[in-house]
Amino acid sequence: MQLADSVGWIAQHPDFKDLLTGFDGGQLWQSTAIEARPAFAAAAWRLEPRRILVATATYDRALQWQARLNLCGVPKEATAILPSGQSALFEDASPETSALSDRIGALKKLVSGEPCFILAPAASALERTLPEEVLKDAFL
Repeated sequence: MQLADSVGWIAQHPDFKDLLTGFDGGQLWQSTAIEARPAFAAAAWRLEPRRILVATATYDRALQWQARLNLCGVPKEATAILPSGQSALFEDASPETSALSDRIGALKKLVSGEPCFILAPAASALERTLPEEVLKDAFL
């Protein structure tokens, strides 16, 4: 049995279903093991697809979350990483164009309203951006 099958079983199990349907996105699962959090988040998303923002400590942790969510059956196109759009302090170089492209793609997913996981390092999630209405009008 693959991990995605196990997540599907968790999503349908009556003992977990009540817990997962009450998942409001702002809920913290502090008592859940770190390794189990992506599986439970994927199960909750399977029951009620919606936009979920996962704030991580670092960009590497966001990549780990993305890989684990994909293993749990969340389609790759339903996950997006929101990298920083700013260069590091005391760094002369501008941000990479791929990072800016990924940021724009994640912001587009956010404003489109489609169910997805946005995985963002905390510093990236706190960066200011354009208002939602302006972003919606700017995308082709």
